[in-house]
Amino acid sequence: MRYYLIILFFSTIVCFSDVSSNVDVVQEDVKVVRAGEDVNLTCSFSTLLQSTKAWFKQTADGRFIQIVSLYLSQQPSWNKDFEKMSRFNVIKGDDDFNLTILQTKPSDSGIYYCVVASYYSIGMGAGTRLIYEAAHTTLQQSLIDTLHPGDSVNLQCSI
Repeated sequence: MRYYLIILFFSTIVCFSDVSSNVDVVQEDVKVVRAGEDVNLTCSFSTLLQSTKAWFKQTADGRFIQIVSLYLSQQPSWNKDFEKMSRFNVIKGDDDFNLTILQTKPSDSGIYYCVVASYYSIGMGAGTRLIYEAAHTTLQQSLIDTLHPGDSVNLQCSI
């Protein structure tokens, strides 16, 4: 009986290792968000054998900060800095792991990476660049007297 269990165990490992060696992680390229808006960063993957998922942020100075990780169906484990903010949330599905940022701030700008680890391989998305856009931009244009064809004009634009 023990011999059969050992064979079953090793054949299961071989079968799963072939399937799990291909972990494709898909993310959106760019997200533009205005001040105070909520944003959802999506992450989807092709295999159903993930055991660990995580989100990382690459800051402007090139550092990588782990935001959150999730092992199997346990509760998410947050980096203490992000846990304190309580503006970050994750939604896990069978083939996705999305990060939501509430009430965005300029400091949220950066590149966000989704990482999925399976039994024998790790997949990493290409990253989603989060661009923070100022809340209000004003365009002023000077009033100009009547012009005639061929007249010279100076244009001025202030933002």
